[in-house]
Amino acid sequence: MKLPRHAPKGHTTIQYRTFKRFNKDIFLFDISCAPFSNVYNFSDPDDAMLAWYDIFMPIIDKHAPLRKKRVKHPKLPPWLTKDVIVAMAIRDRLKKEKKFDDFKKQRNRVKSLVRSAKKAYFDKLVETDKSTSTIWKAINEITNKSNRKTNSTTPPISPNLFNTHFLTLAETLAQSSGCATDNFVCSTLLSNLCGKKLKPDDNFSIPPMTVLDVGKCISTMANNKSTGRDNISPCLLKLALPYIVEPLTYIYNLSIQKNVFPTVLKKAKVIPLPKVKDLSEPNNFRPISILPLLSKPIERHVHKHLLKFLNERDLLSQSQSGFRPKHSCHTALTKLFDNWLTAINNSEVVGAVFLDLKKAFDLVNHNILIKKLSLYTANSPSVAFFKSYLELRPQIVYINGEYSTEGIIRYGIPQGSILGPLLFCIFINDLPLHITSDSVNCEMFADDTSLNASDKNTATVQ
Repeated sequence: MKLPRHAPKGHTTIQYRTFKRFNKDIFLFDISCAPFSNVYNFSDPDDAMLAWYDIFMPIIDKHAPLRKKRVKHPKLPPWLTKDVIVAMAIRDRLKKEKKFDDFKKQRNRVKSLVRSAKKAYFDKLVETDKSTSTIWKAINEITNKSNRKTNSTTPPISPNLFNTHFLTLAETLAQSSGCATDNFVCSTLLSNLCGKKLKPDDNFSIPPMTVLDVGKCISTMANNKSTGRDNISPCLLKLALPYIVEPLTYIYNLSIQKNVFPTVLKKAKVIPLPKVKDLSEPNNFRPISILPLLSKPIERHVHKHLLKFLNERDLLSQSQSGFRPKHSCHTALTKLFDNWLTAINNSEVVGAVFLDLKKAFDLVNHNILIKKLSLYTANSPSVAFFKSYLELRPQIVYINGEYSTEGIIRYGIPQGSILGPLLFCIFINDLPLHITSDSVNCEMFADDTSLNASDKNTATVQ
């Protein structure tokens, strides 16, 4: 009697560059002969960047062409070696042939090999990189925890539905809350703070980039960095670096000079990452933007100098522990616990309110952020660069091997960018200024904020 066959599960299709016929010497020869000097004929950053792509892309498409393939099986565990796979095949064959004595011996041998393989993988991983994140990654892979996070790895939502949700989310929530932001005016408290901290001759400006700056940023990129929509990998950029670093430096400096962020570097490939186990609702996903790798050098350069300007003038709130050097959630928690334990030792009651802002990064209004940024930078002309960086960002959603149609995001800060977290800190930086009581303490880690107070009288705390 034949049992009915189940319908085959849908395979995931992935796109990748194949290096089967890649020849390093021929690739470098073609790159060296490429007319990258044509880039210097353009005075518009968008045109110059597109010209660079028109020269570079045909060469890498020739040597490392894009291919598509179906992924029939889930990702194999990294500790699974060829010896273990062969031993498993022999075990399964003996069981099928009903040689149970030999099967039991082979089964025990497979168990021993698996233990040894896991131990060897874990030892090698920890010896190479002893960071906490690496150790937890190894533990999760060995215990198979990553596969148990969700009930299903494939959300039943199409890429277009995801993209429509992410594009309209901010407007929908803004309308439902009734918040009017068109006529926003920065508070007097923030204006007074910036007026006190900034000197009359203070004016933020983005310095030009050097060839060394661009070369160092590209050469230190991790090879496992995800590629953006242009599918240019770090290894190809590093290989071609001596021939492309000067044209790229010219384009970046042109962008800084004109205060225009090239549109092609704003094109995002959004990966929806689940926040909870329920995968049936688009609202339960966080949009992570994977940007072109060529946007990283200029973003890192601007981030470095803007952060330096803010720190030197003590413009960032001392309550903020997120996205700042030498700060973390530990600094915020340590301060909280210290305050609370001191209050308890003084026989006081502690009260706390924890604020969780809904879709904090996705709801950032560009108009409000630019107005605040103008105060922090003393109305610098470079504010136009940040306005260009934020506005009209094209994005598509990529999931299960499929792309959505392109849309323009009009709200929010791209999660996954280098400059985005610092801009969000500036956006929320004046929150502690509006706490009118000196008895209330405020601690922030990015958008997570805690307000706390202590007193011997409960009514006073309330």
